[in-house]
Amino acid sequence: MKTFGWRPVAAASKQVYEELKEVHPILADIACFQSAHINHLTPRTLDIQASQRRMKEDGLAVKERIEGPPLRNCPILLRQTSFLALEEPISFPERCGALTEGSHKARFGEIEERGAAVTSKGRELYERLMAEAMEKISLPRDTHDAGEQDRILSQVFAQYPDTWEALRKERLVYFMYRCGKGSEVQRVPPGLSREDLLARGVLEAVPITYEDFLPLSAAGIFQSNLGKRRDSSMDVHAAFFDKLGLEKALGCAVKDLDQVYAEGQEASLRSCSRALGIDEEFLLSS
Repeated sequence: MKTFGWRPVAAASKQVYEELKEVHPILADIACFQSAHINHLTPRTLDIQASQRRMKEDGLAVKERIEGPPLRNCPILLRQTSFLALEEPISFPERCGALTEGSHKARFGEIEERGAAVTSKGRELYERLMAEAMEKISLPRDTHDAGEQDRILSQVFAQYPDTWEALRKERLVYFMYRCGKGSEVQRVPPGLSREDLLARGVLEAVPITYEDFLPLSAAGIFQSNLGKRRDSSMDVHAAFFDKLGLEKALGCAVKDLDQVYAEGQEASLRSCSRALGIDEEFLLSS
C-alpha cells in the first residue's frame, strides 16, 4: 500500500508546483509528488440518482450533472458522478531545507452505475445521439445549465429504444440466454426462432452488464476535478486510437470488447441449444 499511498511531503518546491499547475493540474499531480498515489476508487451503485442526491444532502461538493447516457428504463453502458477533489494539506521542501505549507487537490470519490453492454450497432447509435445532443447543448455556448443539458440529452435519446424486447430484437444490446424453468424436459417443436422460444418461456434473456471504460464520461469526471470550470458545451475532439502502441507497451494483446461480449452471448445460446436439443447454428442465426 505504501507504493500508492499519499505522502504528506511533496517532491518539488512550491514554486515548481505552482508553475507546473499553471500549465496543467495533472502535470503538477504527476511530477511533484513522491509516489504514484491513487487519486480515486470507483464503487458501483445500483441507483446513481439516489447516490447523487444523498451526497448533496450530506453536504459534499459534487459534480453538477451525471456523466453518460440519460436516465432510462433500460440502462445502457455507464453513468458516472463524483464528489469533487478535497483540498488536502501538503508540505513543499525548499532549498534551505525548510518546509513550506500548502495544499493540493487530487483525490476524489467517483461512483458509477453500470447498464447493459451494447453491440457495435448499439454503440454507433449511442455515439451518434451523443454527438447530436452535444451539438445542441453547445449552441449557444455557455447558456445551458446542468438541468437543461440533461433535458436536451433525454430528448435526443428518445430515439434510442428503451425496452429490453426492442433492444434485443434490434440487436442493440448483448444478452446471456438460459433455459426457462422446466424447459429442458419439454419437447421443443422444430423451426422455432429465438424470439418464438423467448415468447413461449423456453428461453430467457438477461442483459450482459457493461464492464468497460467510457472515455467521454471519464473525461468529464476528471475535468470537473481539475480546478477549472468545464466548458458546458462538452466539446469532443477526434480520437486517435493507437491500439498497437498500447499492446507494445503492455507486452500483450488487448481484447476487443465486442468480441468478448459476443462470445459470451454465443456461448450461452450454444449451451441452451444443446440442453433443448435444438440445432445450434439455427438458434444463433434466427
